[in-house]
Amino acid sequence: MAGSKRLNRNVRIAIICSLTVAALALLFVTVIYIHEKEASSDVASYLEEPPDEAGYVDVAVKVISADLSRETMEVEMEFLAMGDLVGEDNQLKQDTTVSVLAPGLREDQVLPAGEFVGYMGGTVVLSGNVSDYPWDRHEGQIFIEVNAPDASGAEQVVPTRLKFYGALPGLDINFTPGPVEDEARELQVAIIRSTVTTAAVCFSILLIWILIATVVSMVVMVLLGHDLQLMMFAFFGTLLFAMTSFRNALPGTPPMGVLSDYLAFFWGYAVAIIALGILTVIWLRRLPSRSELEEKKSG
Repeated sequence: MAGSKRLNRNVRIAIICSLTVAALALLFVTVIYIHEKEASSDVASYLEEPPDEAGYVDVAVKVISADLSRETMEVEMEFLAMGDLVGEDNQLKQDTTVSVLAPGLREDQVLPAGEFVGYMGGTVVLSGNVSDYPWDRHEGQIFIEVNAPDASGAEQVVPTRLKFYGALPGLDINFTPGPVEDEARELQVAIIRSTVTTAAVCFSILLIWILIATVVSMVVMVLLGHDLQLMMFAFFGTLLFAMTSFRNALPGTPPMGVLSDYLAFFWGYAVAIIALGILTVIWLRRLPSRSELEEKKSG
């Protein structure tokens, strides 16, 4: 009988362990799948069809980095002549001027005859408000125009084909091209936090409120007459420093005073400090008086 019970218990343990391993494996696969899907959706990749004109310039723009706290975006641009603009040696037949205009960036570059590719880079100033972290949105515009002399020597606009690529960890880059017919091609770039980043910040906010509820519950129980454990002082003191480190480990580490701070972290700091003060007052009031100490000594 005892052996049968022991066997049934071992079977139940084996079943529970198997189900636990299967659940963890399923969770792992789900997380990998969501990460791959999210990573692919955060990539901004755009390529136009070649224009109908005989000669045009490939304009490839790549986002190198972005600092949303400073509202800046680093871009790298490549200009490659194609079609009738180049000879049999794939070199430019004539000087070609590339003009780039963006907030914080203005540059004109001449691609001399005999070359076939040009490079340009710089810092684009974005417009947005990092105070809304992690729901902040930052936008920027870039205008690109390519000119070259025609047969009569007059400057004319050269058709372009836009290529754009942007992929940064923790950010979702959205790209919108301007009309092909415009002389100056417009590139509109919008950067927001990725879904994974937003979910991580929301989860951290939830954890802070769980800590707040824990601290408040402990203080209430002490106020109701339960024993005051000195370890509570160490717990609340450590909690203050731990929340600071936890807050600074958020994705993108925003400056102090953003929306997530007002939703959770400032409340966490305030509750922990107030709770520490309340416990200190209770501890002082519960200290034995001098007369009680003397009675204990005499007794």
